[in-house]
Amino acid sequence: MNKKFIKNFINLSFLSFLIFVASCDNSNKLNNPLNDYFSHKPIKLKGQIINVGKNLIADPLNIILKDSLIFLNDQFQNKNYSLINKNEPSFIRRFGKTGRGPGEIIVSRYIPSKENNKLQLYLPNKKEIIEYQINNLTTQKSDPIYSKKLKIKNYLCPNL
Repeated sequence: MNKKFIKNFINLSFLSFLIFVASCDNSNKLNNPLNDYFSHKPIKLKGQIINVGKNLIADPLNIILKDSLIFLNDQFQNKNYSLINKNEPSFIRRFGKTGRGPGEIIVSRYIPSKENNKLQLYLPNKKEIIEYQINNLTTQKSDPIYSKKLKIKNYLCPNL
């Protein structure tokens, strides 16, 4: 190859690179839907120690905040949830008996609800939705007020 061709190729490559770099700008950030999710700056949280007396809190898997109440999914002492009043602050009680029987919980997932006085949980191992009246939970009545078995077909293991 001749030297003139190599020199022109290098110049053209360098010029193409400069045009590419100069054309990059950040104006397309507004069009990316993930920017809203990842662009938030961290915030510092302040907390306080809540005295739960002799009631130990084990290892919370989920924390649910509803009005002035904190629901901790901590699966401790044969109960699945601890209920704490964050305004006073004080421990109220445990609820959600652990087990496979009616009204009992092995695994649960919180279902957000527009109704502030209800706590709805999905029990994936039972394919069931249960609902608690929050006023009942604060006054020592812990039975769900509603239970609905879902008919969900398992396409991977149809015999289950």
